[in-house]
Amino acid sequence: MKSFLLFVITLFCATTIFCQAGKLDNSFSTDGKVTTLVGSTLATGQSVAIQSDGKIVVAGYYSSTHNYNDIAVVRYNKDGSLDNSFAGNGKAGVDFGGDDYGISTAIQSNGYIVVVGYSYTYSPAGNYFIATRLTTSGTLDQSFGSGGKVKFSFRGQMKSVAIQTDGKIVVAGDSGIANSKDFALFRFNYNGTLDNSFGIGGEVFTAFSGIDDEGDAVAVQSNGQILAGGSTVRNGEKCFAIARYNSNGLLDASFGGDGRVTTSIGNTAANALAIAVQSDGKIFQAGQYIDSKGYAQFAAVKYNSNGTLDNSFAGNGKVAVLFNGGGDATSVNIQTDGKIVLAGINTASNNINYFALARLNKNGTLDNTFGSGGKTTTNFDNNDYGISAAIQPDGKIVVAGLSISDKYRIAVARYLSSGSASNAINENNEDAVKAKLLTIKIYPNPVADVLYVEGLNTSSSSMFSISNLSGVILQQANFTPGNQSIVVNMLKSGVYNLTIEQNFKTVNLKFIKR
Repeated sequence: MKSFLLFVITLFCATTIFCQAGKLDNSFSTDGKVTTLVGSTLATGQSVAIQSDGKIVVAGYYSSTHNYNDIAVVRYNKDGSLDNSFAGNGKAGVDFGGDDYGISTAIQSNGYIVVVGYSYTYSPAGNYFIATRLTTSGTLDQSFGSGGKVKFSFRGQMKSVAIQTDGKIVVAGDSGIANSKDFALFRFNYNGTLDNSFGIGGEVFTAFSGIDDEGDAVAVQSNGQILAGGSTVRNGEKCFAIARYNSNGLLDASFGGDGRVTTSIGNTAANALAIAVQSDGKIFQAGQYIDSKGYAQFAAVKYNSNGTLDNSFAGNGKVAVLFNGGGDATSVNIQTDGKIVLAGINTASNNINYFALARLNKNGTLDNTFGSGGKTTTNFDNNDYGISAAIQPDGKIVVAGLSISDKYRIAVARYLSSGSASNAINENNEDAVKAKLLTIKIYPNPVADVLYVEGLNTSSSSMFSISNLSGVILQQANFTPGNQSIVVNMLKSGVYNLTIEQNFKTVNLKFIKR
């Protein structure tokens, strides 16, 4: 057994260096990280979204020249550089005339960027809902609201936005004051007017406990139903809260009996900040709970489509992820392979804050192929806060937030989602050089269940075969059109040869089956 392991280590040290999932992507700003100052003193990223062309949009707010905050929108190219085709220098600001906070962003099918948040004015005193829409070039979209802006008086905070397939805009948050809040939802037509077919005049308010119901996240299911999530107080203790609405704004009674579900995490306070929906309709909430030492820690809950806890996930539908010093999951995303990415903040024991990520397998266990034991942290400076995350079409993970040094800057990091031979090919290996020339990639490697192949021409027929190191073919088939994956879960642990044939060319690569 020892000789076999030594052989495996020698083989892979000699042929290929694998980039581990969870590592910073060095093709993004040379070290996987970038910070951006908007204005002169303060800028923070609150929400990130990926355009269809791969460009990265971060929305938040910054201190402007009139000594109040304005909405900030920054767009990056794929390599992490500022996109100068957006607002002239990659940075756009929107002023609503008060202390303005951009909190959440979403990209419409035409590439236009929607940002929502809230605003305060001090003379006269007032609270407002605000929303803006920018064109692909970074200018205000004059067809939205009044000159690209929507603003109306509202006692509360709106914190999350989602776009329906019909282009309507759903916004969620909470209404009221401390200790007397309800979930709040608005739905807008494409032109920025409130949608009268939703709730009463485009507005819906929902109480759970009648005290401190905080709405923090919204998601639209494929069937048009709407999920709003956050927290409430139940029996004197803060817990996760989630509600589902039909497309007309009425609570869906098939979800939790009356459209509302609350979930305790342990016996301590918990707060949900993010929602994601699987393709099969199952639902994730992520946030924080307080552990036995009084530290906040990552927490995630998985529900069946009817609102019951999914016991296939960690045995009871609930998972805690512990970071040294504590953590706060502010974002949840689901990969195409079903793995769950939690992102947020790790406050280490030395009181330094880091970007923090954890990846879970489908069953709720930590994915040991990601980072160190399923977790990774990133430091820009002494105080860094990961606030929002998104997954690119190629699977890479983008996290945006705030970095504090001499000034407050928008911070963005990008992480690899899988180990890939193509990212670090040894040019002296003939097979690897062929793979590079044909732009063939395989990942993850080592692999447990499914091996993914990138770089095949989907319009041409291709086939693969898997053989052991003695040359005995164990698996052989044609790739089906549009499918570039190979199921390997029946193979025993070991090293195998993968041969791919397409357009009279052959590529040979090696992979490890865990």
